[in-house]
Amino acid sequence: MVRGVKGISKTVINALLLGHKNVNVHWLLTGEGEIFLTPAADQTAQVAEPAALYGKRGLLFGEVEELLEAQRREIEALKERVARLEERFDNF
Repeated sequence: MVRGVKGISKTVINALLLGHKNVNVHWLLTGEGEIFLTPAADQTAQVAEPAALYGKRGLLFGEVEELLEAQRREIEALKERVARLEERFDNF
């Protein structure tokens, strides 16, 4: 790395290049040259559609609060049950 204290490891370089084949290794190691091997105008491999949930609707804030409250109640009930079982076990 040019400005960093430590260099980048071979493992990180390999992982980066496996996932991003268009990254210029010379730039990665020295900071010189272009970041990418091909111009950014070549975006034929990219999907041009908006992000979608594909059938899954995100939860509304109120629904998240309700879900968290239900889970909190269930956890409390389970803690009480564990305590009763431990007490029964101790008395056994």
